[in-house]
Amino acid sequence: MQLVILVELLVPMVVAIIAYLSTDNFIVAGAVLLIYLAYFIIIFHRKVKSTSAIKKKYHQCYSFINNFIISLSVKNSLQGAYENATLHPDEDFELELRGIKHLDILEQLEYLKKYYTFHTYELFYDVIDLFVEQGGDILEMSRYLIKEARSNEEYINQCQEMNKRKIVELISLWAFTLAILVFVRYGLSQFFEPIKNQLFYPIMVGAFFLFVLVGIHIMVTYFTGLEIKGYRKYEKD
Repeated sequence: MQLVILVELLVPMVVAIIAYLSTDNFIVAGAVLLIYLAYFIIIFHRKVKSTSAIKKKYHQCYSFINNFIISLSVKNSLQGAYENATLHPDEDFELELRGIKHLDILEQLEYLKKYYTFHTYELFYDVIDLFVEQGGDILEMSRYLIKEARSNEEYINQCQEMNKRKIVELISLWAFTLAILVFVRYGLSQFFEPIKNQLFYPIMVGAFFLFVLVGIHIMVTYFTGLEIKGYRKYEKD
């Protein structure tokens, strides 16, 4: 999250500096700074934090399911499988486990559906419940479950890699556009001086930076829009 906070502060400052260099107008630069800060601190932060939490929790869910099933296939013990799957919990998960340790294993697994709000976990619980009632080969019974869990895990990883490439491309595009704006200021100074005090010029520059912000918002919304099966139904973030 330190990188996110750096982005939230650095981007508005850089854009405000460019706005000033393009207009010689502190009012325009200040307005751009305040608008960008408000967006990045309120909207950008919430979207990135929410998506990061979803990714982190699904990675944990995937690991929990994998460890539980593998341990159960080896030990044939719910208790042993549960202990192995919860061996190194993070702070949030450990707090959740403390609140349900008085329940039996199956009840704890059922309760964790409120924590792991994914279709994959619901499917996992149904498989374990069926295994407890009827027995059988847990690996064979979990074949579809493991396939879905792995598919979602790969989807998240692919999204992360694709987002990195797209972000680099978009940053390059916007940097080139802003460079043109600065060039107009300094490379064509004879053209700039007569118009900088005209009312329409700072308004047009301000409108341009608002357009850039709309583009950033569309990009952020796209990059943070995960579609993990069954999650959005329960999402409360």
